[in-house]
Amino acid sequence: MTDHQGHLFIVQGDLTKLSCDGILVPYDGVNVSRWWFDMFEQEPKTDGPYEPLPSTATLRQSRKGPIAHELVDTVSVGGDIDRLVAAVQDGLAALAHKVGDRAGAGRVLPLLALPMPGTGHGGLDHRRGEVVRALVPRLVQSARELSVDLVLVDRDRQDFAALQSAREPASPDLSAELVREADRLGQLAAGGHLSIFVGAGVSAPLGLPTWEMFVNALLDEAGLRHIPADADEPTLLHAATRAKGALGERYGHVVSDLLEVRHHALGHALVASLRARQNVTTNLDRALELAMHTTHGDALKVLTPEWAGEGAPWLLKLHGTAGDSEIVLTEDEYKSHREENGKPLYALVQGLLMTSHLLFVGFSLTDSNYLDLADPVAKLYARSGGRDKVATALGLKSLANQERVLDEAFAHVSFGEEDRGREAAGRTLEIFLDRVVWRASRLREEAHAYLMDDRYEDLVREQEQWPLKKALKDLQTAVAGIRGPGADRVREQLREFGARETSGG
Repeated sequence: MTDHQGHLFIVQGDLTKLSCDGILVPYDGVNVSRWWFDMFEQEPKTDGPYEPLPSTATLRQSRKGPIAHELVDTVSVGGDIDRLVAAVQDGLAALAHKVGDRAGAGRVLPLLALPMPGTGHGGLDHRRGEVVRALVPRLVQSARELSVDLVLVDRDRQDFAALQSAREPASPDLSAELVREADRLGQLAAGGHLSIFVGAGVSAPLGLPTWEMFVNALLDEAGLRHIPADADEPTLLHAATRAKGALGERYGHVVSDLLEVRHHALGHALVASLRARQNVTTNLDRALELAMHTTHGDALKVLTPEWAGEGAPWLLKLHGTAGDSEIVLTEDEYKSHREENGKPLYALVQGLLMTSHLLFVGFSLTDSNYLDLADPVAKLYARSGGRDKVATALGLKSLANQERVLDEAFAHVSFGEEDRGREAAGRTLEIFLDRVVWRASRLREEAHAYLMDDRYEDLVREQEQWPLKKALKDLQTAVAGIRGPGADRVREQLREFGARETSGG
């Protein structure tokens, strides 16, 4: 038994890329959609959109991918949405039994993932609103009854907005103070005022090594002696330098192998679902961009080597990426990065501290390069009068340190590792981020992206938004034959509410 109540997370993303313990796969009693084969060892035998999944099918073995799957028939229910949702609940119960108590690294409860069922091959595309209405509360119920965490993953922006509109995430793990903090950050994100700095803690659930573990792994490969536990930064940098020298031409391949990922963690998906335009990470792995490429699409630019351009969302890889020729890991690399090549990049982070609210997630605030860039910002902050908080630091335990530069300009949010343990605190952080994502999704412009789309009509009526939808439909009809930039702008805004060219008029 566990003292933790299961929670429903909702993220925008690619289900096949999410690290989880079990996954629910919809089918028609025989066939699955072709793209599901990306998760299995078996290759599809045809080019068709659907194909039988062999009963002997096994999931691909990769770092922290799902360990179990369960097929659920979402087609034979014949359009009966109550039967559909009941089948999903039964499938989740069977999946939870398969997974048992084998929660992934750093998790208190198993994490089971599923897509929005029935709206593809299931034939309920035209009744998406009804599916959302029925599904969300029953998933909340299943999470609690099965004592598992569920994550509902959907790529589509309209589905994502509709799903978020059908709930208000609540959890006994979130105090009233944490709810207020989450809603404050969600409001900043919705207004485009939030930038995000992601540290190694977000990648920990993938089983990726900490900095100390990573350096010791390099030393192992080089046949050198380990460094002691709790080594300081100079010791780690010196050890990495020795390992690189001993490994020679093998160095790049060893780094890539140690940090190779095919999946991203739930934390990456939650950060990506905030859809912040400006993002920074010191992580060498590719997990964050894996999650963000789904939410931001081809518009996402990874700095460097890419150039952000005007208005494009971007992710700054401050120390580079494993597999690339230039990463920052050794003494000389840190020194040259700080004094030469990395100067514009650190200046960019300084600019974020001065022009946006910077949210730190999974970052300890102790990196020497960070402290160097924070010092001049602290002086400018003091000169400005120092009234507004420039950043929020989320920590499993409090990261507040009055002796650290710029600390007084930070809001610190702690999740109680000291009292509850690391795993429980990490889960509360995820639930907190889920609340931030929910609040942002309900306040941003895309919050009503489904409103004029007839596929969501049942949900719109339940939310008593039908008079607004009718008024917008009338407006769409009125501007249908009008030309000019003003009318074009109105039509563009109507499309933001889910209007289709063929509807109305």
